[in-house]
This record gives sequence, C-alpha cells and structure tokens, in this order.
Amino acid sequence: MKKQISVAEDDGCFNFLVDDVTSFSIEKGSLVVDSKKLYEAFFRNLEAKPEYEVIVLDDASRECKYVAGEFKKIIDQTLEKVAESWFEGPEK
Repeated sequence: MKKQISVAEDDGCFNFLVDDVTSFSIEKGSLVVDSKKLYEAFFRNLEAKPEYEVIVLDDASRECKYVAGEFKKIIDQTLEKVAESWFEGPEK
C-alpha cells in the first residue's frame, strides 16, 4: 500500500507530512537535507519496503513544487537501491 507524503510550506520550511503529521522538514534558508532525519522519518523500523507517493497541492508555489520534485527523486532513488532483504531484519 502506498503512503502519501504531502508537501506544504510555511514561512521558514518545506514540510513533508504523513497522515497529516509533519515527519520531515527542509529549511528554506539552507535547503539542506538531513539524511539521518530523512532515514528516521521514512525508512527506520520498517518491516517491508515502502511505497511512497509525493503529493503537492496545485496552488503550491513554484519553489515548493520544485523542492517536492527533488525530494521525490531522493526517495525514489533510495528505494531503487535498497534490497528487499534489508527490510527482513536479522535472521532468526
């Protein structure tokens, strides 16, 4: 099942929400992606390889749409490189 990641912005950040709760943010001033926080928000403690769909509102700013597109590329490229076995956990 696909989880939706909604992208919204406020005065200082681009916010990435899952189930209407902000899971991850990127500050507008720096546009730095904290890889540890990204991992913790979208990949930590998963039992199966996730499927994510990035959603941006039609009335979002151009900058927000661009950042959301680049974020989607990061998520997609990460998922392509991660083997299914990584989600199986340690052997019993």
